[in-house]
Amino acid sequence: MRSGILKKIKSRIAWKIIIPVALTLFLVFGITVVGSTYAANQMAIAGGQAEITALAQKNAAIFQGVFDFLKVTGSGVSDTIEQHRKTEQTTSTPEDKNYSSTLFGIPYTLTDYTLETSLINMFKTLLSDNASIEHAGVAFEPYAFNEDIESYSMVADNDTGTPTVEKYGNYTDYSESLFYTMTKESMAEITTPIHDHEGEALVTVSYPIMDGNRFLGAMFVDINLSYLTDKLGTHTDSRFESQVIGLASPDGMIQYCNVFDALTAQNSIFFPFQTTQEELSQKLLSVQSFTMVSDSHALYAFEPVQVAGSTWWAFTAVDQGELLSLFTPLILFLAGQLILALIVLTVLTSVTIHRNMKPIKELRNNLNLIRHGRISETNVLHEGEDELGQLASDIRDISNGLKVVLGDQITVLSAFASGDFRAKPQKPEAYTGEFATLLEAGIQMSQNISEAFWKIDSAANRVATGSEQMSSGAQEMAQGAAEQSSSVEKITATAEEISTKIEHTAKQTEIANTQCKAAGDKLDYSGKKMYELVSAMDEITQKSDEIQKIVKTIDDIAFQTNILALNAAVEAARAGEAGKGFAVVADEVRRLASQSAEAAKSTQELIEGTVAAVERGNLLVGDTSKTLEETSSYAHGVMDSIHEIAQAFMEQSKAVSQITDGLEEISSIVQTNSSSVEESAAASEELSHQAAIMKQMISRFQIAYEPSSTDSSKQVPCS
Repeated sequence: MRSGILKKIKSRIAWKIIIPVALTLFLVFGITVVGSTYAANQMAIAGGQAEITALAQKNAAIFQGVFDFLKVTGSGVSDTIEQHRKTEQTTSTPEDKNYSSTLFGIPYTLTDYTLETSLINMFKTLLSDNASIEHAGVAFEPYAFNEDIESYSMVADNDTGTPTVEKYGNYTDYSESLFYTMTKESMAEITTPIHDHEGEALVTVSYPIMDGNRFLGAMFVDINLSYLTDKLGTHTDSRFESQVIGLASPDGMIQYCNVFDALTAQNSIFFPFQTTQEELSQKLLSVQSFTMVSDSHALYAFEPVQVAGSTWWAFTAVDQGELLSLFTPLILFLAGQLILALIVLTVLTSVTIHRNMKPIKELRNNLNLIRHGRISETNVLHEGEDELGQLASDIRDISNGLKVVLGDQITVLSAFASGDFRAKPQKPEAYTGEFATLLEAGIQMSQNISEAFWKIDSAANRVATGSEQMSSGAQEMAQGAAEQSSSVEKITATAEEISTKIEHTAKQTEIANTQCKAAGDKLDYSGKKMYELVSAMDEITQKSDEIQKIVKTIDDIAFQTNILALNAAVEAARAGEAGKGFAVVADEVRRLASQSAEAAKSTQELIEGTVAAVERGNLLVGDTSKTLEETSSYAHGVMDSIHEIAQAFMEQSKAVSQITDGLEEISSIVQTNSSSVEESAAASEELSHQAAIMKQMISRFQIAYEPSSTDSSKQVPCS
């Protein structure tokens, strides 16, 4: 018996101590294997990054060397031209033009000849020492290099194997070139996009030639990208077949690399970083080296290169699969160890699960019954002192407790369903923990529902009484509203009749106003004509005065003529016989003078009579004009009064119309109120009917509510 007990103790120790320890050891071993595999992976990536970074640095050094050399050359050209201009400015006497231009064949000073020769030699040396440079030259603004040469330019090329220098072209041609327009616009070093020259992919680097803030021209260099690509190819690593080497512009656009034709791509190739494009853009804005993994799982290493005042990027990329292949043996060994550990762990786990499966299955079946609400069918048979035994005991206690509580609740809820809210739980001691809350909630629910039904019944009684009163009052209001509507209709008819009469009077007044206005216009017209008559009479008076002056002049002439005739007669008498004829003429002249005097006197009398008549006419016209003005003033006053009367009638008509509209609105409101009152009466009757139905329905329930002293005076509706 003792040996049996010891065997059980050993078995318990084996299951509770040895096996968990063994499982823990295997788990630790598995984690170690996984960690080692991950570390090997990271070592492979780190080693690959170091390799790629080193290659990218070598490539960046090649690029940087080319562009640094070009920058130094550009600075040298600018310094040479600047020194030439200083020499010209400090020379006090112009030198004799005993030299001639090599390119343009015109007379030169010594300083111009020296500068041109220096530039030619410099460009020839530049092409001889750098196989990657296809062309180099300068181009100036009109007359900026020499006052006799408008389009001064030169270009050196190496097409024949020996560098030669010649004129680049006219200003109208090279001023439209991309390198020239970009340099002139930015006043700084620039790099053009890739362009084609006789089947070769070239990129132009240009440097401005300045005189203070004035742009003189540009020095340019064409770089052969194919040469750089071939030179970069010598630095590829034979271990990486997927290696990619190239150069990118600051905007992240690949200018060229060793896997595609830069001329064909035409700057349309971008890095494969669609998912991390924002991160790549941010890193490209810095000047620090960095590495990134692309969408195609390639590791890229970027190194900055300073090109024409901006940061470009030399990059090298290798597929991550090739990096990991360097560490394949180590990864395979660790994977084998992991598989072996998993096999051992699987065997031990399956044995443990098999021995504990039977009681677990029984517990699972009982839990499924509880989960599906079949509490009465549960029956936990497993017993033991281990954890499963304790779990079985707990599930059994839970099942029995649920059976008691559910049975009690079913009894109470069945009574509630039949309308009896006086039922209470019979085994309150079984409600422990949160079930006690359920017990209290059930009791409270019974009381609340009973109280609610009691209050609903009381409210139904009050509603029935109130609805009868509302119906009676509504009928009285409807009758009063009908009487108000009739009175309003009579007032409205009277107001409409008054409005019609006022409108008729206003129209007649308007007609009188129109006629008075016409009479006033006629009076105004007569006044104007009378004024014109007065003016005409004044003019006649003036003319009469002038005629009087003329008549007086005639009278004076007659008098003088008469005197002359008398003198002539005297002289004729003295002459004797010889003066007889002259005496006859003198008599005739005296007779005519007398007639003229008499005619002038008669005319004077007629004119004086006419003037007197005109003066009397002026007095009469003045009186008539004054009378017409007074009549016109009175007529205008009458017109203004009639117009004001017409305006007053119109305003009265509008006021009466507004009163009529207000009465119509009042009539509409009274009719609406009458309809509302009738609807209220009908609703009150329906409410009384529904209250009776509610009382009938509530009478079926038995409640446990006992009203307080304040409610006891009211009717108790429920049994």
